Amino acid sequence: MLEDSRRQLEAAKRKMTAWAASVNAWAAERPGNYGVDFKAEQHETSVLHVQLAAKVMEAPPLKDWSLEVGDVLSNLRSALDYAVRELAVVGTGSSPPPGERKLQFPIFDDERGYRKVEEVWLRGVPESARAVVESFQVFRQEFGPTEIPWLCAFREVHNESKHRRLLDLSGALDATTIRLDGTIMPKTLDAKYLGKSLEHGDLLAEFDLNLAAGIPRNLSVSASIDPYLVFHFTAPGEGGALAGQEVGLALGGFIGGVEAVLDALEASMGETTKALS
Repeated sequence: MLEDSRRQLEAAKRKMTAWAASVNAWAAERPGNYGVDFKAEQHETSVLHVQLAAKVMEAPPLKDWSLEVGDVLSNLRSALDYAVRELAVVGTGSSPPPGERKLQFPIFDDERGYRKVEEVWLRGVPESARAVVESFQVFRQEFGPTEIPWLCAFREVHNESKHRRLLDLSGALDATTIRLDGTIMPKTLDAKYLGKSLEHGDLLAEFDLNLAAGIPRNLSVSASIDPYLVFHFTAPGEGGALAGQEVGLALGGFIGGVEAVLDALEASMGETTKALS
């Protein structure tokens, strides 16, 4: 059952594994590719303005990786759409089913939009399967404050994959230490993704040091950067809760989500087949 959909899902898994391997191999060949530049400017006698910026020796091939991730997303989208077609074949007893070109898996935030397309996009799909499709829509589910509606996030990222660029490089500072006259003063600094890629170097953090005794000459700052890939969104503010999230984790969530949809649809198709026999 849902053989075409399962093939698309397995293709997505293989492509994700291959993409992750290529990213890891690229990074392994460049162990010192990322660092942190320290810049300081004395504003007053006892105030030092510090800037920490990413240092990138070689920019990663983000365009090539974007194409690979886009292929994963396309296979996942096809898995959902193929499932609707296969269900329509079961529901109508016709292959191809009526209105085949307009059949697709709907993804909507609101019920009103869903109802407008339901009869066209799900034409011929058995009622039991329609209920499953609707159950996965955002307006039929409840999410906690930290949960991401994966299906709508998948829709947004898949739409972005149609553009030339899908990935950006972000990073977080790790183990930042400020040393004053041999005294180690730990300072936690979180680098937030601001829609700027760090592939060519970018400002990670800046702060002022207020030193009552004046600025010592032996002041030193050491820091390291933990790079990771995030999704690129063409318009500022897009991406919602997914903006700044690590790409590998998001892809794993999408694959798991699509697999759950197919499992539920396949179960409903089994019940429909029994009723028709």
